[in-house]
Amino acid sequence: MTTSRFDPEPVCCGVCKRLAHGIGYAPKQGKPVLWLCTNVDCIALGETVFKMAPKTLSAHELMALDDAGGKAGAYLEGIGKFDLTTLSATEWMEFLRTVLNGYGESMRERLLNHKAPF
Repeated sequence: MTTSRFDPEPVCCGVCKRLAHGIGYAPKQGKPVLWLCTNVDCIALGETVFKMAPKTLSAHELMALDDAGGKAGAYLEGIGKFDLTTLSATEWMEFLRTVLNGYGESMRERLLNHKAPF
């Protein structure tokens, strides 16, 4: 899933994929920068993710996506809708927020708790 962790300018957080804010981790000047958002856990995890093997990071990302999908499914159950085409614009946006926020929460939780990526 991970194609590139390093953007030349802040775009996406290297941990949760939310908007990066000019905070980054690089082992030294002139090296690639892993940009981060303002979440304190993402900032704390910058070095960990920077040094993580792409295969391991991709495994964590897939697990976090699966976790987020479970949260999105629970949201749909909660509103009693299972056909995405029947969601109102508000419900659709909440569904997407649930996926996005669930992914970020799961990535931080997995990495902070050193969960094995399998």
